[in-house]
Amino acid sequence: MASQRSSTIILAVLGILASIGASSPDTDTTRRGRLTLRSDTTAYSSAKGAEIPVYNPDSILISGYDKPLRSLRETFFATNHYSSAVTSLTVEMTYHNDDDMLHSRVITIPCDIPSGETRQLYTTAWDRQYTYYYHRTRITPKSKGAIAYEVKIVPLSITTRRAEPSDAP
Repeated sequence: MASQRSSTIILAVLGILASIGASSPDTDTTRRGRLTLRSDTTAYSSAKGAEIPVYNPDSILISGYDKPLRSLRETFFATNHYSSAVTSLTVEMTYHNDDDMLHSRVITIPCDIPSGETRQLYTTAWDRQYTYYYHRTRITPKSKGAIAYEVKIVPLSITTRRAEPSDAP
């Protein structure tokens, strides 16, 4: 009888401790107060170091594209001639074989390209069967079933980092 009573007390104490631990401030994820949208433009644009979308990416130069046969990645260089650092780049990539369009896609690539500098960017290859290769690739394929293609990369938009205000009066 005493052992049953002590086990009941132990279970009650463990239950109380578990309920106290479950509602500790560390694990309470209930949000209180009024919620605000993260896309609130006034808060977004006034934040120190905030990112700004730019829809006229004429100051981005794309060069040096490559995708060898059976490669998992496509690589190219992006040069930033914009006045601020670029934090993401959205491009349209269109793949052609002779006069036929093979594929087209729009992708956004996160990056960090300071003003006036060039960075190598990469994306997952569009060729899921690994049978296509870029016609100017540095690695010549030996497979007879390999198909050459050309690509056109058009920058659509960039995201830049807002310059931080100086502390000088």
